Formats: sequence, C-alpha cells, structure tokens
Amino acid sequence: MKKSAYLIISTLVYLLAGTSVFAQNSGNRYMLLPEGGGYYQVPNKEVQNPAYAASYTLTTTHEETTINMGQLTGGLTLNANVANCYVDDKLTVIFKANSSGQTVTFGSGFLTNGSLPVLASTSAIITFQFNGTAWFEISRQNMSPVTKTKTASTFTTAATYTITPAQLAGGILVVSASTGTVTLTLPTATAAATQLGATTGSTYDFVVTNVSGGSTAVVAVNTNITASTFPATNTLSLTESATTGIAVFRLTFISPTTATLTRVN
Repeated sequence: MKKSAYLIISTLVYLLAGTSVFAQNSGNRYMLLPEGGGYYQVPNKEVQNPAYAASYTLTTTHEETTINMGQLTGGLTLNANVANCYVDDKLTVIFKANSSGQTVTFGSGFLTNGSLPVLASTSAIITFQFNGTAWFEISRQNMSPVTKTKTASTFTTAATYTITPAQLAGGILVVSASTGTVTLTLPTATAAATQLGATTGSTYDFVVTNVSGGSTAVVAVNTNITASTFPATNTLSLTESATTGIAVFRLTFISPTTATLTRVN
C-alpha cells in the first residue's frame, strides 16, 4: 500500500510540474543555475533558417533563439507566437535584403521602435528580450555603408541636376563648373529615406564643395522636402571660393516620406 501511495504521489507531482511548464509564459524558465557543470550551464540555444515570406510567424522554444531569415525579396511582416516564451528569453533576428531596399514591419508579439529598413544588398540585425508579454526590442543595427564611406560626385557643367539617392548617400557633391549656376536637386524624401534607411527623427549630413570654376552652387529641394525655417537665413546657395566654398547640409526626417533641409554652416 505504501509503495502504491508513493507511486501515485510521484505521478501527481510529475503531472503538476508538466502542467506548470506549459501553462506559464510570464515566469522564469528556471531560477538558479547549478554549479559544477550541468545542462543549464550550457546556453540553451537554437538557430532557425526560415525561407522568406511576405508574412511570417516565428515560434521559439529555447532560452536563446536566432532567426536567420531567408533573403528578403519584398517587404516582410513579422509576428511571434509567444506561448512557449519565458521572462528573460533572448531573440536575435538577422535580415538580408536583395538588390532593393526592403522594410520589415513587426506585428503581434513584439514591442519595437517601429519598422526596420534593410538597405539594398545589406544586412540588419535586431535583438529582443522577452518581458513576460512580448518580445521587447533591445538593439538594432543596419549594416549600411552610408556612415562608413564617403564618395564624391562631381558636376562640371552649369545645369540643373537631379541627385540620385546613391550620389546623396556618397556624402560629397562637388561643383566645378567654369561659369553659371549649378543646381543640385535632391531626391524625393521617400527615395532618400529608402536609400539612407531613415525613419522618424533620423538626420543625415552631406557636403557640397565649390572651390574652383567661378560658378554658383544651389541645393534645391524635391517632393516632400522643405527648406527649414531655422536659421531664418537658410541660404541654400554656395558661391565659389577657394577658402569658404564648402557647406554642410542636413536632412532631418519627420517620417520616412517627409523631411526638412537645413544648411549647417
């Protein structure tokens, strides 16, 4: 009889423990790591490699998960099934874009700082920590070359040019026309934001030089870019000068489709 009672009690304890594991997603996965080795001293990790889809719902079952998403060939809406998540679980998601810039939008199961632009032919990484309810964003990094390398585009004829997003991303616009006015019209706000990976509050500085040739350089705005009223004398023209023929301009994005232009110096 004692042996039967022991077996019954043991079975109940096991079943109750199993029920707790599956029913609770706001508690801790475990409270204490054992000393002297053991299973839980080795990080409980998993790597998933899902194929790209326009909408994808990820499911995690481990303490640490890396999602290496297939190459983005279009926009992506990412959702999360959090039924098996525990407080302090970690999640890393890697995105790679094709030759076009793509945007990742986060849906159910996430608390983020907004959508994530992934620039053409680059990667982006975003990390999360589970807060008991949802995946809470910790950090993001878009591996964009824009802030790392400066390249110059040169304009040698008095004319109006529409600057390409790639030329703007290069960071340096050189005017070297012998006479007349060279007008540099920026890309649209949307095109610039897509190239630069800009979101609300992003800023981007670029340089215009006009040190030889005798021409005047003018920076002109395009669709949904407005010349800022600060400072009040926001001069967008730059007279040729060997000593002062250089100016820094700043785009400040109100949204991924709207921006202001300010001359910094």
